[in-house]
Amino acid sequence: MKLRLGLNDIDTRELPSGFGPRTTAGDVVAGLDLNLSDLASVRAFSACFLATGRSVAMLIGNAAIMAPAGETAEPGLRPARRRGR
Repeated sequence: MKLRLGLNDIDTRELPSGFGPRTTAGDVVAGLDLNLSDLASVRAFSACFLATGRSVAMLIGNAAIMAPAGETAEPGLRPARRRGR
């Protein structure tokens, strides 16, 4: 699953590397891509976001990958398993 975080009202001179500024309708928005199936991407995203000094105003906490029984995920990631009834 790939996501893109947008931060508005930010001074682009203070952006960590990895954020790409976009200008739309006079507003500057910085974006950072996140691939939840790649642990290196998750770590890079976290480091860049923490470097901004901002807080998270909203979190959607239901991101998982479904994996067949016996399949493993990358180190540090845990695949979701379907539970029997």
